[in-house]
Amino acid sequence: MKPANLILSLLRTYQHQGTSVKNIMDTGAMFGFNQNMMRVNLSRLVTRGLVVNTGRGHYRICEVADPVNQFVENWRAGENRVVPWNDRWLMICLAESADEKCAWVLSSHGFRLLHPYCWVRPDNLHEAFSDLLARLQSAGLPATAVAANEAHLSEDQAQQYFAQFDLPALASTYQRLTAKLEVSIDRLPEMDQEEARRESFALGGEVISTLAKDPLLPETIMPAERRARLWQLMLTYDRLGRSVWSDGQPAGVTAIPISQTEFQSLRG
Repeated sequence: MKPANLILSLLRTYQHQGTSVKNIMDTGAMFGFNQNMMRVNLSRLVTRGLVVNTGRGHYRICEVADPVNQFVENWRAGENRVVPWNDRWLMICLAESADEKCAWVLSSHGFRLLHPYCWVRPDNLHEAFSDLLARLQSAGLPATAVAANEAHLSEDQAQQYFAQFDLPALASTYQRLTAKLEVSIDRLPEMDQEEARRESFALGGEVISTLAKDPLLPETIMPAERRARLWQLMLTYDRLGRSVWSDGQPAGVTAIPISQTEFQSLRG
């Protein structure tokens, strides 16, 4: 984790409320970054328009982050984000090749490129298609994109889509992170507060990143049992993390590490 990424992740936790520069400096120190390094990176983020100074020694993330916050917070809905799949597809066709921002937005929602300019994913999301489309557009999908739900693909096309996922690796990730959460839940209450905060911030961010960006593949393709277990455990860990970070502010465990490249791409 780099200083700028840490600052963005921390400020995304506090959203519109923002936090003090002291909290930013203290959090940086927990990850081995000195104050000069943190202040330089904070200043650069303000200059780039990613972070705003709302008062003396107080900062918050800029408004452009809202679509990302909404996307990330959907992890809390867990398996309620999906419905049984009826073999239909969501399809989004672009007028030209997707730029970095658009490609990130689509791929993070489980879409994959099937043909030049055409992105698809299974039509198994609980969210209304109109709401999903509005959210994608607010995050960077061009207004010129043509979208359709309940589309049909051939068997070969469907296999082409699913072949773009490493299913054993995805299952292994669920299992690995579940094991890490179980270990951390047992030992977090006994740890030094600073060490506990550092671990909950880093591990919680890693798990939430995985859950938020999960492609939510149909049950017939990727059984949801391990993902559901990870989600339920993360809800418990989130509550535990909030107690570790309790100071009248939201818990750092709800942060999600997003690289400067990803964040800047959303800014456009």
